[in-house]
Amino acid sequence: MRIYLIRHGQTEMNATHTIDTDIPGALLTRTGLKQAESLPQRLDGVPIDALYVSPLTRTHQTAAPLAAARMLDPHERAEFREIEAGALEGRSDSAAYDEYYGTLSAWVDGRVDVRLGGGVNGAQTLDRFDSAIRELEKSGADAVAIVSHGAMLGLWSAVRGEGLSEECFRSHHLKNTEYAVFYGTLDQGYRPIAWAGLPVTPGGWA
Repeated sequence: MRIYLIRHGQTEMNATHTIDTDIPGALLTRTGLKQAESLPQRLDGVPIDALYVSPLTRTHQTAAPLAAARMLDPHERAEFREIEAGALEGRSDSAAYDEYYGTLSAWVDGRVDVRLGGGVNGAQTLDRFDSAIRELEKSGADAVAIVSHGAMLGLWSAVRGEGLSEECFRSHHLKNTEYAVFYGTLDQGYRPIAWAGLPVTPGGWA
């Protein structure tokens, strides 16, 4: 199965660097809406059999122009929500961000029992995303688009994408409405095809 992992458009919380993971979350800014409106053109000619969103409002808003252009009904899946920040929710200080992404780094390193903000751990977070991917694999769709969140997409890509690493949420963090492309299955592995518009080769980032 081919997967297009799309990060949502800009929100005010993105612009102010505020951690925002609770449902329903912030709305898209004017810039975010324009970013969402660009998706149909940027994905023109790309086959997509089904479109999925998280429960957070910003993913619904981001997916709307693409859904209209392709005449697809976005399917909401709780498994595609952002990684819950726990006690770090609503903070914008550097210490909170260091703890948030430091915890993700620990998960990528295999220490998936570490809890984020006193809440979820890495094993729980990866399991919930994987459970939905397995269902999509069984659906018979050849290509699906998932509008989700930067940290969640970066973590899953770093752990499940063959040959990728922590770069997925550090130096190559997906910006708003950028997307990554993967091909494969969970059992056989997902091969990265492209990341934020750049091809990914067996030797690493293009």
